[in-house]
Amino acid sequence: MRRLSWLEFSSVLLVTLLIFINLINTKHASASVPESQSFTNSKNRNIIRYCVDPDWLPYEAIIDGRHTGISSDYLALLTDYTDFTFVLVPTSSWRQSLELLKKGACELTPILNQTPKRDAYLSFSDIFFKSPNVLVSLKSQPFLQGFENIGDRLLAIPKDYRLVEYIQRFYPTINVSAQLTAHTNNLQM
Repeated sequence: MRRLSWLEFSSVLLVTLLIFINLINTKHASASVPESQSFTNSKNRNIIRYCVDPDWLPYEAIIDGRHTGISSDYLALLTDYTDFTFVLVPTSSWRQSLELLKKGACELTPILNQTPKRDAYLSFSDIFFKSPNVLVSLKSQPFLQGFENIGDRLLAIPKDYRLVEYIQRFYPTINVSAQLTAHTNNLQM
């Protein structure tokens, strides 16, 4: 077996903690999960069903039925160095993934920003991956150095993304359009 670098070991440890925290302190009702797939079945005790955003590259996506992206690399490391088996529950949208997490049909999502609304039904690990939000505009528009400089422009954010909740809370005067479809997620923030 290959030895892990310190960075790989730290990542595996943090993701493992995420899984255990989620399994032990989960706030969603496991009663909604069919008994044949639940953690009470001892032969499947190390199987963890997970959901991802199917269109959020480079972080994660589902392409040809396979999970790909940065979060798949984290789960691959955990698979290599633990006795967990991760089983993807395919979804067609981020909204569907969130619904399955709420219902308990998925026990984990590997990369997710914490929000007060999500705290109601999920438990979160410590942060193990950070990525900045960026503002993208047309070349003809002035460069925006932060949300406070948006002014009266319309800010497009994919529906159900953490940033919608963040903007509503900290920048309530910004005009937000959060009605985008899954196919516009390359705007994701």
